Amino acid sequence: MANNQSKSLPTDERIRLAIESYQYSQFKSIHQVAAIFDINHQTISNRLHSRQPRYEVAKMSRKLTAAEEIALIQWIISMDDRGMAPTLAYIRTMADLLLASRGGQPTGENFVRKLVNRHDELKARFSRRYDYQRAQCEDPALINEWFTRVAKIKVQYGIVDDDIYNFDETGFQLSASSTAKVLTRADRRGRPMVAQPGNTDWVTIIEAVNCQSWALPAKVIFPGKVYLSSWYECGVPANWKIGVSKKGWTDDDHCFDWLTEIFDPYTRQRAVGQYRLLILDGHSSHVTAAFDQYCRSYSIVVLQMPAYSSHLLQPLDVGCFSPLKSIYSGLVQKKVMAGVNHIDKVDFLELYLQARSLALSTTNIKGGFAGASLHPINLGKVLCKLQNKGLVNSTTATGLVEGTMATGLVEGIAAIGIVESITAIKPVESIIAIGPVNDHTPSLPDSPQPTQTPYNLPALTAYTAQLHRQRLKRNSPVSQAINQLIKGYKVALNSALLLAEENRLLRQEN
Repeated sequence: MANNQSKSLPTDERIRLAIESYQYSQFKSIHQVAAIFDINHQTISNRLHSRQPRYEVAKMSRKLTAAEEIALIQWIISMDDRGMAPTLAYIRTMADLLLASRGGQPTGENFVRKLVNRHDELKARFSRRYDYQRAQCEDPALINEWFTRVAKIKVQYGIVDDDIYNFDETGFQLSASSTAKVLTRADRRGRPMVAQPGNTDWVTIIEAVNCQSWALPAKVIFPGKVYLSSWYECGVPANWKIGVSKKGWTDDDHCFDWLTEIFDPYTRQRAVGQYRLLILDGHSSHVTAAFDQYCRSYSIVVLQMPAYSSHLLQPLDVGCFSPLKSIYSGLVQKKVMAGVNHIDKVDFLELYLQARSLALSTTNIKGGFAGASLHPINLGKVLCKLQNKGLVNSTTATGLVEGTMATGLVEGIAAIGIVESITAIKPVESIIAIGPVNDHTPSLPDSPQPTQTPYNLPALTAYTAQLHRQRLKRNSPVSQAINQLIKGYKVALNSALLLAEENRLLRQEN
């Protein structure tokens, strides 16, 4: 009967211990050791006769070896961490490079799909377009400088969290409805079409939120030249402001009017300290002389975010505007399903009121400030969103190097990418230096010994064959340790091939 301690071990570990116990004559029969370690006796017999388990046999039928597959997966994850997730075609190209290094045949069309199915750490997703200027501004140094400025301003002016605000503009197309997953008959061809109401006018909304999760009155800017009384008769709150411009866009005058008619009056009466902090982006209407002079005169401290960083640092963009537009589009879609084919300005105000009450909730506003790490301040939360995660900061890089000793040969080489360090790895010499594991462990025979360290895959293959011809017990601790080091060495060499190809492409482009 198996003891409780052996049952708690993983299956592979129990098999290894059972084989070692039998080889060292601690048990008289295979059936006896199988019962002790709760392993099928046929499994132990197969391993003693060097028969591979099923999962190892399955690996033999794959294009890539286990070491090549590990190196490829590490390269894919490394590229993703650097904000350059490889395409399926690029992955096949790099896999073919590994195969070509040992004369193998190229991969097939289903190679990547099968690779993803075998590894839970990988997942195929559609990429999205990302503005190059925005990506360039995702610099950890700039992000760190921004939070330093925020902390400095708060201390310098004695600003408390109750007096921190963020404002921004967002645009709506009156008739924009969202695409959605729908059910159709099974024999339908093509994607079902969604009818769009005919009005394509553009409306701009100016919104502002407070760090303590409440929203200021909104300002709506319609396209046009005159005001209509019907706009104010559809339930719009009396403290909202409605303006008009030629195309429905905001300008310097509208922004200044919002500051003097909405922000200053409604925040002054709720101010806790002497100064109020207004966080905004670099839109031209926010940096006019009149805007700046008014803020100086009425104890409003303006703090402008780094360019192209609002998707990371602006609470309204992080937590409010996306659900606001999504809810509005869904409400328009309901109108379409009810037979409405035109959304006018009055309809917009009614729908926007409903969407705003849901989207600018306490939870979303609080989540926006927390997501932008302004309340509470949390630099790491923003840094983890950067597309280029591989170069977050020097502390992370230092930790990665220090972690190499703990994560082992494979992870260390792949993470740091130091190709030169591969030449310093000498697996057999390391094992010899360790010495015998115990009194029952056979030592390496004195002859024959390889005379040169292998620096490429063909040389390593020959090296491995020579080691296996020596009289070592296949399942002894030394033999298993040698096999693990050789596997790690193969992963390192394959990683070097992938890095060399990546460097070649970079040099070619530069």
